[in-house]
Amino acid sequence: MTLISEHIEPDTRERILVVAERLFRQIGYQKTTVADIAKELRMSPANVYRFFDSKKAIHEGVARGLMGEVEVEAQRIATAPGPGMRWSRSRWRRAGTSASPIWS
Repeated sequence: MTLISEHIEPDTRERILVVAERLFRQIGYQKTTVADIAKELRMSPANVYRFFDSKKAIHEGVARGLMGEVEVEAQRIATAPGPGMRWSRSRWRRAGTSASPIWS
């Protein structure tokens, strides 16, 4: 049997990240407070802190999500047949990097 709380916690974390990203974009990271995020979600700041240790941890969660989206799109472009694959590989060579792309 699945408990309701097992579904609520991941959903709440995701809702916090979505609202935080929107507020970071609208009013900026420096001006956004955990209280602002909590207010948008109709919860207390203390409840937000149940899911994230700090505003920085929220920011890192937002950044991780965005980087994941970028990585997925980059991999899709790099592995697609046609000019995208040639273009991405030539970009790596022109950049002079010795590191291999993560999608190799």
